[in-house]
Amino acid sequence: MERETYEMASFRNNRELAGDKGSVEDYVFLKSQDTQELSVQPLLQESRAFRSGMEKGLLMGGGGALLAMGILVAALVCHFRKKEENLKKNLEIDAVTGLGNKLYLKRCFRQKIREENRTSYYAVFFYTDTERMMRQRGTRETEEFLRRGAKMLRQYTADTDILARAGEDGIVLFKQASSPEKIRRWMELAFKEIDEERRARGDFREIWATAGVYPLKAADWDEDVILLEARRIARVAHERGQNFLICDQEIERQLEQERALQAEVKRALEEGEFTIYLHFYVRADNFQVIGAEALSRWNHPTRGFLEPDSFIGLMEKEGMISQLDFYGLDKVCAFLERIFRKGTRDFFISCNFSRQTFSRPDFTRQCREIIEKYEFPREMLVLELTESVSAPNVGRIYENMVKLRQYGVRIMLDDFGEGFATFSDLRKYPVSGVKLSKSLVDDIKEEKGQAILQAVVQVGRSMELMVLAEGVEDDEQVHLLQEMDCDIIQGYRFYYPVPEEVAEERIAQREGRS
Repeated sequence: MERETYEMASFRNNRELAGDKGSVEDYVFLKSQDTQELSVQPLLQESRAFRSGMEKGLLMGGGGALLAMGILVAALVCHFRKKEENLKKNLEIDAVTGLGNKLYLKRCFRQKIREENRTSYYAVFFYTDTERMMRQRGTRETEEFLRRGAKMLRQYTADTDILARAGEDGIVLFKQASSPEKIRRWMELAFKEIDEERRARGDFREIWATAGVYPLKAADWDEDVILLEARRIARVAHERGQNFLICDQEIERQLEQERALQAEVKRALEEGEFTIYLHFYVRADNFQVIGAEALSRWNHPTRGFLEPDSFIGLMEKEGMISQLDFYGLDKVCAFLERIFRKGTRDFFISCNFSRQTFSRPDFTRQCREIIEKYEFPREMLVLELTESVSAPNVGRIYENMVKLRQYGVRIMLDDFGEGFATFSDLRKYPVSGVKLSKSLVDDIKEEKGQAILQAVVQVGRSMELMVLAEGVEDDEQVHLLQEMDCDIIQGYRFYYPVPEEVAEERIAQREGRS
């Protein structure tokens, strides 16, 4: 408080004498934004020297006073400007890696990449699956990995290049090269260095980075758009299991198809082209139908009936999956109301939600607004937390789960035992059940696979969770799951996904209403 009072008084006393009102005000504004401690003593000393000089100058006469005033004002303004420059620099630094951040990238892009040299630059986006790495190795090791990567890249960055942290999932390098072949050789050396450094530390685990290389065109003037293209290419490399990919005609066609599909998705949602199919669940002990999973399908006007694999991943990458998730929830709630009014009881539908959607701050509110439009018991609705390509906010997912559980909605982990859905989720999240991944069920006939699945089922049972198994396709799998005391089974051994109207008829038949 004392420090703040002094600085405000100093500002009031000296603003007119400074001769540069703007600089002082800018200093005060930036000072209020800064998170680092600044020493008060130099300012106190300058203020005292200023007053002492003024007093001596006045005794010496008018000319001396003006000279002293000019010298001291110049020193004070110079000091403030240096502080201002330091504060601006701090605002451009990423706290984890020490690299420049997006503000730094924006400034350097304007300074270094101009019309005459634009096509000699390549945008290299190093994509890191930080969310998965944090879950499996922890925050400290993940941040150390990013720092090591940043340090290595600095060693191979020229004065004409731009290196910056470009969000939670990656680092971007704008690098000059005379040809695609030279940038390819540079990328090979970079990943060789990453691999050697990793092995030198005795770390023989999976490499957590892939890269996408986008050659700048003459019309590429927006760094955000360029960054998006390079990130897309990096994710294609990640999906293919390659260290890096340089954009070529094939990748360009793939990206163009994705961009076109993105525009079509927006239209399809508006025009109601998406529908839901229901894939029934059966009890493991008597095979009675007790519920279903809602699956999205796209009835495309020219491309026909599209399965989820052709659009779900794209919608997640483009941040559009939430629209489909809430759209599907509305369809499911309407279906539940219809069958409930016809007398259906002891039946539930699970509705898929990506972690991206689950981590939205307005997730609970939007869910409740949709649910409350319809009349059915809340226990008939189960939300499945699915995989996601983006890094979610774990804390917010937990908060949203707690609120929805209090509201009466059950929550289940999808693809348990694979990818994001791990044992740490059982510790973190208040879930009602787990759905065992198809990959675990596929390995059930092997001795080790059977032992792993048995252990997972036992963990679920000990925590009093509902245990479901998906992807069940033959009688041997069914028999083994029954022996393991699995609760619910889903798979082609019993039913294929069917449209809403067909599902409604089968539910009526189950209850003798057909």
